[in-house]
Amino acid sequence: MKRISIVGSPGSGKSTLAGEVGRLLGIPFYHMDHVANTPDGKPRSKEEAEALIRSILAEEHWVIEGHHYEDDDPRLTEADTIVFLNLPRYLCLWRYARRTVKYYGKSSPGNYIAERLNKDLLRGAKFVFRFPTATMPKIMKQIRVFETDKEICVLSSPSEVERFKSGLKAPATPQEVSATG
Repeated sequence: MKRISIVGSPGSGKSTLAGEVGRLLGIPFYHMDHVANTPDGKPRSKEEAEALIRSILAEEHWVIEGHHYEDDDPRLTEADTIVFLNLPRYLCLWRYARRTVKYYGKSSPGNYIAERLNKDLLRGAKFVFRFPTATMPKIMKQIRVFETDKEICVLSSPSEVERFKSGLKAPATPQEVSATG
C-alpha cells in the first residue's frame, strides 16, 4: 500500500482514517476539502484544484480522502488501494451532527470551512441521508472497474475499520549498505 484513496459518506470517518493510516504507514495524507477550498474557506477554481490533485498524485506515497466524486476520478485511477467506508446511514448522520456541534464556529479536522447551524448543515445532512441510494451506487460502479488490478477494501462497520487499521504496518526503514563489503 503506497497510494491509498479513502471514499465514503460525510460522517463515515474518512478524515480520521486517512490521518491514522498516514501515521501508521509513515506517508503523507491529504483531505479533498483542502484541495477544493482555500484555507480561508473559499472554493478553489477547478483548474487550481485539478493542479493540486495532480501534484499530490505525482508523489510516490499518499493517502487521500474525500467525497468529491467525478467520473474517471484520478484519485481512484492512481491509487493502488481503494478503501470505501460503507458505514450505516444512522452512524454517519450521528457523526455528521456531532462534528457540527463539536466544532461549531470553527473548522473541523480535514476541513477549511467553519461548522455552522445553517442551510449548509441541512444540505449536508440530506446528502448523508441520501448517500446510500444516490451516491453509493455511482462509487461502487467506479470501484468495480478496478477490482482486478487494485486492492479494494469495503468496510461496513467500525469494527471492520479497526481490523483494517490493525493490519497495517509501517514500512521498514532502509538499512545502510556498505559498497565495500
